[in-house]
Order: sequence, then C-alpha cells, then structure tokens
Amino acid sequence: MMNDKAEWLSGVNHEILFWTRYLQTQGSEWPEDYLFRINPHAELQPYLADLLEGCVGKPKILDVGAGPMSCLGKCYQGSEIEIIATDALADHYDMLPFPDKLPILRTIRCDTELLSGNFCALFDIVHARNTLDHSYDPNVAILEMIKVCKKGGFIFTDHEANEAIKENWEGFHQWNFSVEHRDIIIANKRQSFSLLETIRGQAEIKEISQDGSDWVRCVIKKI
Repeated sequence: MMNDKAEWLSGVNHEILFWTRYLQTQGSEWPEDYLFRINPHAELQPYLADLLEGCVGKPKILDVGAGPMSCLGKCYQGSEIEIIATDALADHYDMLPFPDKLPILRTIRCDTELLSGNFCALFDIVHARNTLDHSYDPNVAILEMIKVCKKGGFIFTDHEANEAIKENWEGFHQWNFSVEHRDIIIANKRQSFSLLETIRGQAEIKEISQDGSDWVRCVIKKI
C-alpha cells in the first residue's frame, strides 16, 4: 500500500489545479453542478432519498472524497440533513479561492482508508462519487465505508468505468472500475479485486449497473 500511496501523492497538484479552475470559473464545464453545490436548499438526490425510506430521526450521511464542496443536496423532504464531508486533501482545499460565504459545508480532512479511526457506525448512508477510483487503496476504502455505516444502512458508490485508462493513468487516475457478471472489478496496472469478495460476510450488493456500463453505480447494504 505504501507504494500505491506514494504514487497517489504525485497526483495532488493535478487535483488542486482542477478545483482551483472549477471555483474560479464557477463550475468550468459543469455550471449546473456548481449551482447545485452552493444551494443550501437543494433537495437530496432522489436515488439517495429513496434509501432513507423508513429512516427514524434526522438522516445522517457521510460523503467521502467529497472534494472542496459536497455534491449532495442539503435537504430531505424540506428539512436539513446532517452531512459530514471528508477528503484526504481537505487541508489543501481550505486554501482554495472560495467566493464569499462558501463552502456551505467545510470538508474535514480524513483519508477514506482511515474512516473508522475517526467515525463510529452512525451513518444511514455513506456516499462516494467519482472518488474511490482516485484513492490509493479502494478495497480498504470500501471496507472502511462499511464499518462506519449503520447496520441496515447503505453504501452508495458511483464512478466512471475504466477512468484510469481513459485518462492515460495521469494524476489520481490509477484504478479502473468495471461491472462484470453482477460484480465490480477494481484493477490497477498490477492487480485486480472483486467487490463481492471484498465485502463478503459484511455487506451485500442490492443494486448494480449492467455489465459493461459506462458508469459503475452500486448500492451496498450493510448486513
């Protein structure tokens, strides 16, 4: 893992440059995404709201690898949600050129691979979008997400398929995710892992994208 993390650290500057441009241009090629992130009244995405059906009390969501501004809607059925956003680069993000009164929700520094050392199993949903394939050890990251999720709660992941190949293995793009036979295969240049094998006995896949999908979306339930 140490070699993987050293390789991962080489991509930090690339990531900071991306977010600097994103903020300076108010979303770059994704202006609607920017407006959603800065809206304190935006409703939680429907595909996540559906997972909260039957939730008792104020929902609690952990958004891992959230970047400088969480992509999650901040309200559920008109009421504010308790969201904690984490990212290994949060200290770097604190120095970005944020407009006044932003971010709405400050990202806390924590590697996804180290979640259980910082949080208890309190979350109804643990969310990861476009981040696990940027991590230095996605297998460990997924297991840590399961650890901090409530029993019966959900882990939601959403990633572009084979992004490392598409991005020519540059920056943080060191892992590929793909769907094969109702399983997610996670692979870099040296090794590959099965999600089903990784989570066996701890969680189960409830929903998954079709084989060969361009986007790898998965709903995992902690058992």
